[in-house]
Formats: sequence, C-alpha cells, structure tokens
Amino acid sequence: MTPGRDVVLLVTPAEIPVNARPLLPARVRTGVERLAAEPEIAQRAEDPRIAIQELRGPQASGYYFNVTDKTWTKAAADDFNYMTQGSFVVGTLAVRSARHAP
Repeated sequence: MTPGRDVVLLVTPAEIPVNARPLLPARVRTGVERLAAEPEIAQRAEDPRIAIQELRGPQASGYYFNVTDKTWTKAAADDFNYMTQGSFVVGTLAVRSARHAP
C-alpha cells in the first residue's frame, strides 16, 4: 500500500426476509463466482484464474475473491490496484462487501 492513499471499504447489509429461500453456501458461492466473472472484473484481473475463497466462522459464512488490476497506473489518483469482494451470511443478514486499495 502507498502511504497517503485511501482504502475504500463498502459494506452492504440486507436483512434476509423470513419467507425467503435459504441462502445456502452453494447459492452464496454461485453469486460470488458470477461477480468475479463480470467483464469489468475478469478482463482487468492480472491473473485470469480468480480463486474463490471460503470464509467461515462461528456466526458467519461466505465467499470472497482478491484481484489485482492489470490496467492500474500510479498516475490514476482515483483508481485502485487491489480489490477484494465477497458475500456472506451473518445471522439474519446477507452482506456484500468490497475493499479497494491502491
């Protein structure tokens, strides 16, 4: 990371409706795989093999991926070189997160 540059963290929680289909791990993983395959992400990823990682804890489970943007340049002050995105289930919440870092 470069000193003086900001890291952006976006977290979007949404309550899972009581009558909704359960967010089973396979369904969450499929959503993260689709996100990683979006052209804006997949075509800019330095490594075309985006590995989906599992996150599991006592109260949360989900999946995420990390990518490095091959089009990034230091001159682009509003652009980021590294990104982590994922989706998780925490109790009755579905959470989507994204972290962007220089």
